[in-house]
Amino acid sequence: MIRFGLVALSLSLALSLSGCKQAVGDRCQVNSDCEDDLICVLPVGGTPQSGGQCQTTNSQDLGSSNDFSAPVDLRSAD
Repeated sequence: MIRFGLVALSLSLALSLSGCKQAVGDRCQVNSDCEDDLICVLPVGGTPQSGGQCQTTNSQDLGSSNDFSAPVDLRSAD
C-alpha cells in the first residue's frame, strides 16, 4: 500500500510540473517551451537539441530566433 502511495505521489508531481513553461533566460529547444510572450533563441550555429534560452522578442542579442518546431523548406531560402 505504501508503494502505491509513492507511485501516485510521483505521478501527480510529474503531471503538475509538465504544464510549466520556461521564463526569460531558461533553457528551451522550441518556442513552445517558453512562456507565451517569449521566443526560444538558439546560439548562432546551434541546434534545438543543444538548446537555447527563452528571450523577449525585443532583446538586443537574439542570435538565431528560428522556431525549429516545424519543418523548414530550404528550397525557397536565398
